[in-house]
Amino acid sequence: MKATMMFKTSTILFALVGAFGISASAVYSQEIKSRRDAVGPAIATLTETLLHRLFPGAKVQWDPVLTIREGSGPSEPVDLGDFTAHRLDDGSTGGVAMLEVGSAKAEHIQKLRKFQSADGAHFETTIVAFRIPPSGSGMEIKKIPLDPYDRLTKIDWFEVQKWLPGGWPVLHLRYESYSTAGDSVTILAWDSLVNMATGSFAGRIPEGMSVLHKDGEETQEIFSVHRTNATQIAIYDNGTGKTIDYPCSDPCVVDGRTFLGQLSGQR
Repeated sequence: MKATMMFKTSTILFALVGAFGISASAVYSQEIKSRRDAVGPAIATLTETLLHRLFPGAKVQWDPVLTIREGSGPSEPVDLGDFTAHRLDDGSTGGVAMLEVGSAKAEHIQKLRKFQSADGAHFETTIVAFRIPPSGSGMEIKKIPLDPYDRLTKIDWFEVQKWLPGGWPVLHLRYESYSTAGDSVTILAWDSLVNMATGSFAGRIPEGMSVLHKDGEETQEIFSVHRTNATQIAIYDNGTGKTIDYPCSDPCVVDGRTFLGQLSGQR
């Protein structure tokens, strides 16, 4: 799967300065005094607008890290992942963020990898897309879970493959899913397409796997996938040299448990 576009910070800046009526020269002429200044007023304003839409009434704070605080509750750190935005053909601004609030998930993954925690908690990975009309006022939001049936996932990177006219984007993303069995932790790396309009996968295949063992050993494998016919794919295990024939129509969305079961059966 080849991506067609990826938006970096500079692209975000110049796509948004027009939407919020902020000149590029003003962005760079201001003295950087805080994290918000470092981000720039255009991106900062967009970030704050998004967070206030997602958490009405919450207080957004930038220093020492980006946090939100709802009511009298504690401040929670916010990770928006590879925050992206782009001027669309109709003059509106569209963007995507991978939203992680709080530190519990990151801490759980760290402990899980060190065999200091059981794999019993459920941490949802949320993807948020938004659109702002050409006027620059108002924001429409589309929020979906990456995979509501997987208890623990973490997105490594994403890019917008295409943005459907008048609709929502299709994302190309790579993410990891975690599972435990006995004295090992299995981390599957997935190459996937997510349709934000439907909130579902438009394709998902395994591209690699790491297995952490309690004795300190770690094994890594890379998979190669190709379609053999209209209803089946072949998943080649570069570690063992064996091939798994997996029934999968087009679009192909591989099930993690089924795949791991077949992989285990060949060893």
